[in-house]
Amino acid sequence: MNFRQNLLIYVALTILALLTLTGCGMAGVHWETPPAIAVDEQVNTGSSAQLNHVEKSGNHPMTTGTETQSTSPQLDKDSSEAREAHPIHYRNQVVVLTYHHISRDFTSNFTITPQKFRSHVELLHDEGFQPIHFDTFVHFLETGHLKEENAVLITFDDGYESYYRYAFPVLQDYQFPSVQFVVPSKLKYSPERGEGVISTLSFYQMKQLLASELVSVQSHTYALHAKKIDSGGKHIPVTAPDPENERHEVNPHYQGRLYVDLMMAKAGLEQKLGREVTALSFPYGFYNSRMIEMAQKAGYQYGFTTREGAVIAGTNPLLIPRIHAGTPDVDPQTLKEMILLQVEADKE
Repeated sequence: MNFRQNLLIYVALTILALLTLTGCGMAGVHWETPPAIAVDEQVNTGSSAQLNHVEKSGNHPMTTGTETQSTSPQLDKDSSEAREAHPIHYRNQVVVLTYHHISRDFTSNFTITPQKFRSHVELLHDEGFQPIHFDTFVHFLETGHLKEENAVLITFDDGYESYYRYAFPVLQDYQFPSVQFVVPSKLKYSPERGEGVISTLSFYQMKQLLASELVSVQSHTYALHAKKIDSGGKHIPVTAPDPENERHEVNPHYQGRLYVDLMMAKAGLEQKLGREVTALSFPYGFYNSRMIEMAQKAGYQYGFTTREGAVIAGTNPLLIPRIHAGTPDVDPQTLKEMILLQVEADKE
């Protein structure tokens, strides 16, 4: 079969996958998905019960729970005053910040505490940085025009529930927009928490987040956020071809595997959430020419990498740079220095 025939087959598989996402069973059909990420974090059953109540009542944990405390400063008045009091660090550039998981107890290279995240948000506010909406960011990419000074785009990868429980209430306090890149195959269909895994968002929670008009939900692939062992014994992203078998770079099966997954993520999220999905965050930051080509064929217009740098007019929209802000060693002052370093680097 040629590549066009393969694509037709994969489109048919995408339609079947949509049936799964909408709750219809697929008897006899098996779609291989990576296992959930095992962690050592202890699950607080009291917190789970609270979350169930929140989901059923339709209230947000920032207004009914006790884990996230809202300070609710006089932001409308203070925001303009704070921005007037601080210098304009840069114009017509955006620094994209990346976060993953937030936890009180669990530790990893990409996990920070709720207190540290709040300190980051306070730093952004107090120093006059302006988090922008995804739509504003897209407009800048397309036109090169941006009225906001000291602009940043806050992004989260992986679709963890900790974003809903810890990050969003703080962001909402300050009316700071953000983008959440989710892995649909790992999303929950009910509010129950899993045993021994990092709990992920449910579609109910995502709809609550979208209703705030502060959150954009985009794709982190359907089921390709995982690693495999190549022929040399190394762990590599499943989106990568085996380095010992480079022919896969032009193999229709490799291209088709990427295409159907990306199509499933985009179509499934759009159907469930009723919002357009145009952006993809590359798992583990891996991309190559074939993945970018398949992303474009699947309808994605923007690709987010893990390369450092600031976004400027003319930045390739499929190779958007970001900086890792959500690591334990990044305190507020370090975050400010990291942001300004990216901007200075692009001025040279």
